[in-house]
Amino acid sequence: MKKILPLFASVFFLVSCKNNEKVEPKAEIKKDTVVAIAAKPVDFKSIAIDYKKDPVCGMPITAGIEDTLLYKGKIIAFCSKGCKASFIEKPSGYTLTGK
Repeated sequence: MKKILPLFASVFFLVSCKNNEKVEPKAEIKKDTVVAIAAKPVDFKSIAIDYKKDPVCGMPITAGIEDTLLYKGKIIAFCSKGCKASFIEKPSGYTLTGK
């Protein structure tokens, strides 16, 4: 028993050291990349939105804001999480109008 315990400890130590490999840095985020950040619920009435309509479906933001994101330095509001997801997939496919 006295010989098994040091052997077990040695094997455990060697196996655990293999997991300490160097982690490669993540790729840089380009300037036009859309960044979505999950956070606590926000009272969107207190945020200055840059556009008056949801860029995906065209609904006026006065009807209700479900979510927002920051794109090219502007805060964009969406009527639903689905519209936001569609915008994130291809932001260049939508026209930002309605200031």
